[in-house]
Amino acid sequence: MLSRFRKINPDIFIAIFLIVFLSFLWQVNNDAPPRASQYPRYLLLFSYLLTIVLLITSLKKTSAQGDKINAGSYKHIIVITLVTVIYVALINYIGFGVSTFLYIFTVLWILEVRRKMVLILVPLLTTTTLYFIFNNLLMVLLPQGYFFGG
Repeated sequence: MLSRFRKINPDIFIAIFLIVFLSFLWQVNNDAPPRASQYPRYLLLFSYLLTIVLLITSLKKTSAQGDKINAGSYKHIIVITLVTVIYVALINYIGFGVSTFLYIFTVLWILEVRRKMVLILVPLLTTTTLYFIFNNLLMVLLPQGYFFGG
């Protein structure tokens, strides 16, 4: 039974999970006032569309691959999920900037990116861009962390 699941492209599982999650969000959005639920509904429809495209391309890939098994991708999914849970748990303690930089760096490392410039610049630019957008444009305060006076 488990060997059958290993033959299935992991993107199929992700697409099915996303469809279930988006359906949950759709139900939650129905409780909002009509004007307030309009924009999230557009985003959900767009997300449904992209998820269906992911599902279709994954099904085509699975049929084209045949019996190839890629156990490494399952390990990556599990490890990145654990790292994401740790990131969410630590963001209030060490702050947005440090935790986001470390999170992106760790995910890149798990995905076997080894170029030093990429490992430093991508997390640094992403973190500073997100910080600027949320703090200056959207006026949303991000967690500074207990260690940094937050």
